Amino acid sequence: MISSINVVPCGPVDAEPSRWSIVIPFKGTASAKSRLGPGHNGPGLAKAFLLDVLAAVHGSPAVARVVVVSANAAIGSQAAVDVLSDTGGGLNESVQAGVGWMRCRAPRSPVAVVLADLPSLRSHEVTQALALASQHPRAFVPDSTGFGTTMITLAPSVDFAARFGSQSAAAHFAAGFVRVEVPSSSGLRRDVDTPQDLASLLCPGINTTAFLRGDDCRG
Repeated sequence: MISSINVVPCGPVDAEPSRWSIVIPFKGTASAKSRLGPGHNGPGLAKAFLLDVLAAVHGSPAVARVVVVSANAAIGSQAAVDVLSDTGGGLNESVQAGVGWMRCRAPRSPVAVVLADLPSLRSHEVTQALALASQHPRAFVPDSTGFGTTMITLAPSVDFAARFGSQSAAAHFAAGFVRVEVPSSSGLRRDVDTPQDLASLLCPGINTTAFLRGDDCRG
């Protein structure tokens, strides 16, 4: 079901507590991916990245439900996903809101926050990372530099404070998150923020590939 959600309704408990709930924060504004520079269509690329991340996440048998937290409500119909309205407080606030909403729906399920700019992510990588993360109450996956964070995971009912931003890997570690040793070649570690990241991108998903060659990105 596609919807735009403005409040956090604690409805019936989901019947699949062993599978994961996924939260994906997505800026969805005209300034998205501005660090790529004026020669790139940042918002268009950001949408293509998101669609490929969604495909990877939905393709994992470990995942039961997904919500995108975004200021762009239209992405719900474009990507066939539930959208929780972003209050504009920043990335960490969006993460907290998304996790809170998921825990209302499925309080017995673990939750993972996956960033939306991982266009090379594959479903088997999602499954493997979640299996490793399930061994810890709180866990995180660093980006390819080792300084940033691309995913955090939480066991049911575990308290947390998201630490995305500058030096987030160290910040998450200091906050009690355990580093999950995902291979450096994994698409889960290959986020795209700069022109250099884009130039070194390997095997992106079909939406990103189509966008970069000039086709419409319809997902």
